[in-house]
Amino acid sequence: MKTEQIIFTGADGWRIKSNNNLKELAQLVFVFGNSALLKISEHFDHIKMSYPNAEIVGCSTSGEIF
Repeated sequence: MKTEQIIFTGADGWRIKSNNNLKELAQLVFVFGNSALLKISEHFDHIKMSYPNAEIVGCSTSGEIF
């Protein structure tokens, strides 16, 4: 199994923390974040464009997950 991690911050936007160049190969994406940020469609659109073949599962958190 290969993984990679991308993080969004208001100050820096999307940053790659670990890159295995999965893009079209990714089958499953877990999204964790603040519920207000998860409601912004541009964030979901970015994730879907980054991993077009993956199933995307998301949930809100009470804190930040790195």
